[in-house]
Amino acid sequence: DLGHAGSAAADTIMDFEVGIDVIDLGDALDTSHLASMNDLLHLLQLSEQDGNAVLTLFDNDHNEIQSITLNGVSESDLLGQDPTGMTDEDKLENLLNSGNLQLSNNFGDEHSNTLTADSQGESLFGFDGDDVLVAGSGDDILTGGAGNDLFTWNHDGLNTSSRPDIITDFTLDQDQLDFRDLLHDNSKSQMDDLLSHLDANINDEGKVDLTVTTDDGKEQHVVLDNVTAQDLDLSDSASSADIVNQLFSHDAFKIDPSNM
Repeated sequence: DLGHAGSAAADTIMDFEVGIDVIDLGDALDTSHLASMNDLLHLLQLSEQDGNAVLTLFDNDHNEIQSITLNGVSESDLLGQDPTGMTDEDKLENLLNSGNLQLSNNFGDEHSNTLTADSQGESLFGFDGDDVLVAGSGDDILTGGAGNDLFTWNHDGLNTSSRPDIITDFTLDQDQLDFRDLLHDNSKSQMDDLLSHLDANINDEGKVDLTVTTDDGKEQHVVLDNVTAQDLDLSDSASSADIVNQLFSHDAFKIDPSNM
């Protein structure tokens, strides 16, 4: 069992084999609602003490509750590289990418993963690989990481609140948005169908804000949190049509070639 604030537990793994063994903290930490990897540092950190790698767990108030020492395994052994110059966030991303560390199933790794958000609102982290991140009906925060990532919405998983789903790291000319399941008008091409159902603006924070309206009047809001009007060579007062056309020019939407 984990310790608690003021009485942290301390465990030592005597024979951890890097690349073979896995530290699974999925039941120990609630990571489903993290806004960013930086928030994970509030709950988990990697350090080295006396030549041994140490994972330290914290409660929500950042009180230490557990340490896990890997006897005979240094930080560089565990990370597969010299940790000098790496940030604490870099170290955790390395552990998750390599598979040496597992959290809950909202985290991917270096492979191409399909991650699906629950109905309560969840944060998904794809990391390396060409990942598919499927939003749910809650308020989701989606981070694809490296690779060509696909962000997907299904009609039966539309966000039921007025708050948007947020994509933290959408990369133009690389990542794509998949709204195909929300479009059902087979009388015209998917591109025309999308254009007739999609509205875009630059919100008060200067981010691209998209709204897809389905044929039955339901709405899905999506904010591209790292994409500004300037990234699209537009002004903050750009029209919806201009924003959507620029996104199309950067191949931002998944369209079936047969329905062009």
